[in-house]
Amino acid sequence: MLSYVNYEYYTVDYEGMMPEEAFVRISKRASSFIKQITFGRAQGKVSDEVKDATCAVCDVIFEDEQKFAKTKGREIKSENNDGYSVSYVAEGKEGQTHEAVLNDKMYRAARMYLLHTGLLYTGVK
Repeated sequence: MLSYVNYEYYTVDYEGMMPEEAFVRISKRASSFIKQITFGRAQGKVSDEVKDATCAVCDVIFEDEQKFAKTKGREIKSENNDGYSVSYVAEGKEGQTHEAVLNDKMYRAARMYLLHTGLLYTGVK
């Protein structure tokens, strides 16, 4: 599986903070996502924009994994001890799955770097 970015770029140029063992696993998933949203046009000579977008997606995935491990995917919004009532933060729209919310976050993170590259263009030339 192709990875658009290596750990050295992630830590030195992008200034990421993720541990290397997590990065190696997550960067493959992030690269696959970038390949999907660019329709494979990001392959070949990989630009800094593609590398930065991949790093941003890596950070989103890592943050999501950390949050899920800590809270089982649910962040408490409010809690009441009298009748024991707990409200959870809803990131997405009503009925939206966790995977859909995560995909939206990953796309927004990548879009910031890829918007002006033409790689996200879905029309016909």
